[in-house]
Amino acid sequence: MDQDRLKEIYRAERILFIIEECNDILTDLYEQITDREFKEARKNSEDLIKEIKIIIKLIEKDDF
Repeated sequence: MDQDRLKEIYRAERILFIIEECNDILTDLYEQITDREFKEARKNSEDLIKEIKIIIKLIEKDDF
């Protein structure tokens, strides 16, 4: 397999990993808000923001 193809595969894996992580956080966040677990919801909100900031950095570096 050539280098460009491998880079694309690794890129796709990174994208998938980050999106799955965001999806998991959103699921937990929804449950915490509906259960009125606001302290945990705040932590998950902060974690989600961190993940989104990673996506933004990767886009800016064109390393996504």
